[in-house]
Amino acid sequence: MVAHDSASTILTKEVEYAINTYRLQSAFHFAQQITLENARNGPYGSLTVQIGTWNTKIVRTCRVHKHTGDVQALEKGEWKSLETSLKKYFPVSDNETSADSDTMRAWWTENGQTFNWSALPTELKENVLQFCVNQPYQHSITYYDRKKYSRQSKYQRGPHEIFHLLGQWSSLLRVSKQVRILVLRLCLKGSIEYPEGFRIGSGSHKDFARKIMRLGSYYQLVEPNSAPVKATSSQILAKRYLYSPQYYPGLARYATYAHAIRKIDIEFDYLEALHFFKASIGGLEHHRPSNYMTCDVFERLPYLNGVTIWLTRKWWTKGSYILFNIWHDTDPCTRTLERWIYERVAQALNWLSDVTIKNFMDENEERMFRDLHEAHQLSYKMTKAEHDDLYKDEGGGISLEEVVFDDLMMDRANLLSASDNARYCRAKDQGTPPEALNQDGTPVLPPKCRCAVPCREAFFDKPRSSRYQ
Repeated sequence: MVAHDSASTILTKEVEYAINTYRLQSAFHFAQQITLENARNGPYGSLTVQIGTWNTKIVRTCRVHKHTGDVQALEKGEWKSLETSLKKYFPVSDNETSADSDTMRAWWTENGQTFNWSALPTELKENVLQFCVNQPYQHSITYYDRKKYSRQSKYQRGPHEIFHLLGQWSSLLRVSKQVRILVLRLCLKGSIEYPEGFRIGSGSHKDFARKIMRLGSYYQLVEPNSAPVKATSSQILAKRYLYSPQYYPGLARYATYAHAIRKIDIEFDYLEALHFFKASIGGLEHHRPSNYMTCDVFERLPYLNGVTIWLTRKWWTKGSYILFNIWHDTDPCTRTLERWIYERVAQALNWLSDVTIKNFMDENEERMFRDLHEAHQLSYKMTKAEHDDLYKDEGGGISLEEVVFDDLMMDRANLLSASDNARYCRAKDQGTPPEALNQDGTPVLPPKCRCAVPCREAFFDKPRSSRYQ
């Protein structure tokens, strides 16, 4: 009896081994979860077993061939290999959707094999990593940035925009230096899912400033000696590249995630947009807060190639208008404010070709912006060689000719300044700077609506789209 039980135990292990061998052929075989559910003694030293999955079960009599040692199953009175029976009753298709990432991980753990990742060419490695850079959430990243909604609290610190792109594959950044370089190249320069590259979005100036400063405090760490050490020269060099990357291209090893930004989407309120693009109409620059982040920050983004600006829909009593009101009490003029904004955008971003403004009041305003931006671009054209020559150190300067004002030039200057003098006198009487008044003496800010169609009817009663809806 003992010998018989021992033989049954050995045969049971042989059957289990044959089933596991069949399952380990591929991840699709492994996903079927075929198990040995029951076994009992059969005639002539055989074993009657029940094999199955959650929806398919078979009962077969098994034995071990005395010459080959293979496990066989009795099929219609004929002994065949157990693998043949498993193929017949548990077929595997290459389109099996059950072979998910968890199944793949368990399959590689069980089969005892290793994959020679380092032997793959770089192109194939990038193709594999492409599937890790995806959109694991329902909406775009800029949607969540706009709504200030936290998907997972652990992503709130650090460059969580990169972590959102990778999802559960964010640990790839810690595998090795080569994998980190390849993954960051796909996340920052562009991939199949994100061909435009690293893109950020903000729904307020405060959020945008915090995001730029946060991304600028984390280094990419893709080159040797790219982590600056405090109280050393490396910290000084890193700060130089942080604020002036175009003048120190040789310090690119200290690049932060802010330097890798390719596209920007922003939606500021009107006063934030006027301050950000450094509007000076009506002496507005005197009301700009100190240390206010302006469009000059774009010069610190060497790879920036596109900016999308969404004109806001916010009501004038909200936002940053509490400290300084730019809305007229009775006749607010939205068209004038939008023109001030896109005129400054066209001038300040003349070096950038891909500049888009959304939510114009009408097609005429959009056409005016495009023409104005093209005109400023033509006046800006400067090649890289000309740029380098401009900032080249030649060890000296140039002499300027002395300007002599004759009587005719003085008379012309007096005629041109007559209207300015009158405006200056009116401003002095009112205790305001001259640039804060129009030629007729009325204040520039807040602008009063003089449009043919009042802005109240053309703007506030008209539904306008939003980037983040």
